Amino acid sequence: MKQFYQLIFLFFVTSLSGVTQDVLYFMNYDTLLSKVISIKPNEIEYKKFNNLNGPSYFVNIEKINKIVFKNGSTDEFNYLQPRVDYDGENAVLVLVSGDRIDVILFNVDANNIRYKKKDNLIGPDYYSSMDKIHKIEYSNGEEDIFNKLKAQKSPKKKKALSNAIRTDRNNYYLGDYRISAKKVENKLEALHDADVTKLLNEARQVNTFANTLGYSSIGFAIIGTGIAFAGLFARAVNGDNEVLVVSGWTGVMTLATLIGSGSLRPVYKDRMKRAIALYNQKLEQ
Repeated sequence: MKQFYQLIFLFFVTSLSGVTQDVLYFMNYDTLLSKVISIKPNEIEYKKFNNLNGPSYFVNIEKINKIVFKNGSTDEFNYLQPRVDYDGENAVLVLVSGDRIDVILFNVDANNIRYKKKDNLIGPDYYSSMDKIHKIEYSNGEEDIFNKLKAQKSPKKKKALSNAIRTDRNNYYLGDYRISAKKVENKLEALHDADVTKLLNEARQVNTFANTLGYSSIGFAIIGTGIAFAGLFARAVNGDNEVLVVSGWTGVMTLATLIGSGSLRPVYKDRMKRAIALYNQKLEQ
């Protein structure tokens, strides 16, 4: 474990010196005690720990994995490249999907990884592309990170399913789904309960009568309009107003049937709400 021994050395040196310095972690797993002077887009300027009064050094930022500063904060720049010094090492592979696999590592390069699963050591060798690996966790607690985890999608919330029917001012719902009045009537009828069926039949009768009046008002309106034009023509020709009187009575009938149809709608809704309430009550029993 080259990196492990290097870290022990760094801890030993810093303990003797009594001064905590910045630590550069290189992509080849080397580490260096230093004093970071500046971080530019393409390079890092630093001084060596054992010669802080000496010259500044510059390193391409592509060669740096991370910097751990003396205050404990960390700047990460590049993901580590895979090590190749594996020989049956115990580890855990964490995939970019978030899945974890306990493995014995054998060979790793920039493109592929070869391993055996711990639960089947006499089984086949497995090969995986490195772009599918988020990180390798070693038995000594160290880890190497290679790729970002994929964003985990939140599961879509499923609409609740229920047999209970609820209603608001103008709509009917089965669970979270809005359904038509016809489907509500079919569900109420399918319960085969005498009290629910009675209220349902009353609602249907009221609705039928309201529809009849509604259609009648349309018919009276059409007839009245035709008679009105005829009356205007008759009055223009011979001054006769009788046809206009008939047209007026037709208008009265139109208004009366329209009002009658509208007044029956609340009665229908009331019967349906009572039937639904009784239906839901029967379901809970």
